[in-house]
Amino acid sequence: MEFKKLFEPIKIGPVEIPNRIALIPMNIHFSECNGFTGDEYSCFFTARAKGGAGLLFYGAVLASQRAAEQQGLLIPYLYDVSHMHGMGNLTEAVHSFGSQSLHPMSPGFGRQQRHSRKTGMGAVHRAIG
Repeated sequence: MEFKKLFEPIKIGPVEIPNRIALIPMNIHFSECNGFTGDEYSCFFTARAKGGAGLLFYGAVLASQRAAEQQGLLIPYLYDVSHMHGMGNLTEAVHSFGSQSLHPMSPGFGRQQRHSRKTGMGAVHRAIG
């Protein structure tokens, strides 16, 4: 069985992907405890780009401080300008191997409408309760 198309470039909108090999999104829990993308996180994705994956989907990137405060996972944050430096360096490293990347932005996990973990009541409960 031949997979010739697998190694051919493909264009998605204005972006050309060098091949059709993609790394699916996964949370690898290699970020720093403050949400910055550190060396371990960057090395993981850069190695996949170097290995030939044409498109890399990073794991969830938390887009709000509230979501970051409500989880205890080592995943990256991107709700503050200070988080952009590490993510920018990672993107440049991935691009240096010809790969493209996507950052799935997440408002958080589960019941994001909840006001606080202490009360346990979500916004809907407060509105009708």
